[in-house]
Amino acid sequence: MVAATIVWRFASRPWSLDCGRFVLLVVCWMGVVSDVCQAEPLQEVEPSQAHWRHPFAIALSPDRPLLITANERSKSLTFVDSAEESTLAEYQLPGQPAGLGFLNSNQLAVADVENSCVLLIDVSPVPRIVKRLTCPEPPTGLAVSWDRRSFAVCSQWRRTVSLFRLSQDAIWERTDVSLGETPGAMKFHPSGRSLLVADAFGGKLWIVGLNGKILAQQSIDGHNIRGMAFPSDETLIVTHQILHADAPTTANNIAAAMVIENVTYRFAWTETEDRRIALESTGIREIGVPSHGAADPAGIITLDSGESWVCLAGVDEVARLSLSGETQERLSVGDQPVALVHSIQTGKIVVLNRLSDSLTFIDPELRSISKELSLGETPPLGPQERGERLFFEGQVSRFGWMSCQSCHPHGHSPDLLADTFADDSAGAPKRILSLLGGRDSNPWGWNGAFRSLHDQVQKSSVTTMRGPGFSPRETMDVVSYLHTLPFPPPFRPVVAEADEEVVRRGKDIFESQGCVRCHVPPLTLTSDTVYDVGLTDENGLRKFNPPSLRGVGYRRRLFHDGRAQSLLAVFEEFGHGLTNALTDADQTALIRYLQSL
Repeated sequence: MVAATIVWRFASRPWSLDCGRFVLLVVCWMGVVSDVCQAEPLQEVEPSQAHWRHPFAIALSPDRPLLITANERSKSLTFVDSAEESTLAEYQLPGQPAGLGFLNSNQLAVADVENSCVLLIDVSPVPRIVKRLTCPEPPTGLAVSWDRRSFAVCSQWRRTVSLFRLSQDAIWERTDVSLGETPGAMKFHPSGRSLLVADAFGGKLWIVGLNGKILAQQSIDGHNIRGMAFPSDETLIVTHQILHADAPTTANNIAAAMVIENVTYRFAWTETEDRRIALESTGIREIGVPSHGAADPAGIITLDSGESWVCLAGVDEVARLSLSGETQERLSVGDQPVALVHSIQTGKIVVLNRLSDSLTFIDPELRSISKELSLGETPPLGPQERGERLFFEGQVSRFGWMSCQSCHPHGHSPDLLADTFADDSAGAPKRILSLLGGRDSNPWGWNGAFRSLHDQVQKSSVTTMRGPGFSPRETMDVVSYLHTLPFPPPFRPVVAEADEEVVRRGKDIFESQGCVRCHVPPLTLTSDTVYDVGLTDENGLRKFNPPSLRGVGYRRRLFHDGRAQSLLAVFEEFGHGLTNALTDADQTALIRYLQSL
């Protein structure tokens, strides 16, 4: 047996991790010394160093008022004393975090994007990495079970969820689950027996058992599912948006929530005798009123009183909802609130504001803000930072009903249709295109009307958002931000020599069939003109701008109106772009090549 006794005494504030503030005595034997020496201490960030953090996830210790934020841009963790409402220290991570959660009062799990692993970090007396657990690359989220003996990591682009369970031998055992779509937000059921997973871009929900079996699947009319709460074992609430393709983006339609609805969706959660799960809708509640929209609902929590608090990320507010889901009041907080927690120790709600690098402390009984806490010094805003704020800002639309993020989750696409006047007409909704890697994919718009990305952004601010419109400088700033968005990774990377041969054959077919005329390799796989592809929209438009094929394997619907449900359908049902018929083997090779892009 390995054993150790660790005793420390803080000379001043609790959880202060400055070596000068505590005395540490370690008594160890039977290999503990080597284990401790192999641990990797985290380096403290100089408090006066000005930098952007972009906190996106928050974790609260189960038995003390220690709160930790995961900071995406600075690749760091910030430790906060939630009782004193003050920062303690910031620590550098070896890579970009994708989520975090406490496994016990002293150990934290942090998903590491760049190193494709989960870091187990002991938070005191000095934060240090004590173990690395591998996971599918790249991890994009992490959730911890209520009993803290399980946690889950999702890989959005690999379309998997990995379940880690602590065995009786204190070993973390991993089970990978393929979902077939891109996972996003996750939350464990209070029973600890199952995990709820939401679609990162669309409207699917999965319930996964700890054994890796999918217990239930359900699709809802919506996208941007970003918040989940369990008021009880039998009740589930999710926050999301609903896009109505049949409503053109006129000012009146947007103001009346006829284009985008921001809602909470309630379900009855039932577990059968064989542990299958059934979800039954019990109602949808709109957040917002015609003159006061509620763009981009995100994190949600439910208190013991039954009332819920939800982040309205696009309008920089949180809303208090009644037991039935009706909006009671709204409070202004920091810039882009995305997550919140309720501290049992202090009774306060803590809201995480991603773009203002801050936390807002709310007293739910007084329904008032006690403090907004900056996580540290920040530099002046540059074009990229200003553009990012505009992209996620709901006030650029009519009455704050939607942001650019509403239709382009994380810069990508839900593959839904929208009637945005981008082609200067109404009644012919088009599939929303991804913005990832789109900086060089000129021209823009399905009709190829915009020769510069600046023109497309300016047009969208006026005829899609129907807000005040972007100034020339704001347009430049949004374009500057869009230029930072990379292409998604290949849908199915080449994995073996035999697979490489199939991909090579598919590329030859792609070239011999003349696909390269419209989709010019190797960078953008598009071209700078429009083509008659034998398809016609509702207004008679026949010439379309070919979208880039980078990441085409992730698309759920294809063509301007989404009429093709798969890459197979593109060729088998529509014969798109083919100069002659393909054999089954050639078709398989061509699709495999496209999936590798």
